[in-house]
Amino acid sequence: MKISLQKSAMSSLLLSVLLTSSMFSCRSLDAQERIPTGQLNTDRIQQKRQQQLSQPGNMSENRRELNVQNLRRTYYLYTPASYNPNKPMALVLGLHGGRTTAQKFLRTTKFNNLAEQEGFIVAYPQGINKNWNDGRDASGLPTQDDVAFIAAVIQDIKNIRNIDHRRIYAVGISNGGFLTQRLACQLSDQIAAFASVASTLAQPLQLECQPKRPVSIMMINSPDDKIVPWRGGRMTKGQGGNILSVPATIKFWQNKNRCNSQPQVQSIGDNKLNDGTKVEVSLYSQGCNRSEIILVTIYGGGHTWPDGSEQPQWLVGKTTRKIKGSQYIWNFFQRHTLP
Repeated sequence: MKISLQKSAMSSLLLSVLLTSSMFSCRSLDAQERIPTGQLNTDRIQQKRQQQLSQPGNMSENRRELNVQNLRRTYYLYTPASYNPNKPMALVLGLHGGRTTAQKFLRTTKFNNLAEQEGFIVAYPQGINKNWNDGRDASGLPTQDDVAFIAAVIQDIKNIRNIDHRRIYAVGISNGGFLTQRLACQLSDQIAAFASVASTLAQPLQLECQPKRPVSIMMINSPDDKIVPWRGGRMTKGQGGNILSVPATIKFWQNKNRCNSQPQVQSIGDNKLNDGTKVEVSLYSQGCNRSEIILVTIYGGGHTWPDGSEQPQWLVGKTTRKIKGSQYIWNFFQRHTLP
């Protein structure tokens, strides 16, 4: 009985200490958070907001929803800490591959980190059921108007950020790369330059593709890609559909740009990383109405983002480390603005 009373007394004492400690903690927190009337520090509030916006991978904080053609659509917005509402900033639209997500594209490409270094905004739209309507004649792809969705994303960002309308760019991989090619057909008056990785042009778009101006586009492809065949034709993996070959897609954009130049070809020097790949760059620029077409060929590569992460070799093939894909694409983008 005596032992029981002692335990009871000790428990009461411990509970009292914990409650008292909790009260002091709450009071301390309240004191820190309470800002006297008339002493609001707007600079600190703005700084805190920018810190929240600039957290790499903090997608939930920047999730936005739009109603596009009676469909609830989602995209994620990343604003670097250097953003100044009084100064227009470039915008990059990053389009994920099929059967994956905007978050996965962010982690693979590390565009948030690059946006911090270079000073541009990134938007990551999300496809319905993780796929895009990219123009292929494939029954497994969704049928919604994703071009209208991307146009709505651009407008929404213009409403909340000071965007340089002459420096909006689009880049995507695989299914997102095919959609990027479609955007080049339909939104060339809003987007200054395009980059597609591990993708070409959907064959059904050949006749209906009528860009409003010459298109500057970079394509990054590998002859060893097991998912998107270099030679084109009917895709047997992924969602399927008929596609142009890589050379035919380059020729397509040459014709659209009225560009008949021979490419300037150069090999990327070895950076001492023995990853089993070789990189060759073909530049078509002469006589292209101020546009630029670039083909980056990754010999020995796979269905991968150059220097990207979370790309298992057993599934998608080798990832080249000879170039840093995101930086290389951004360098290309910077050379182009809308008139």
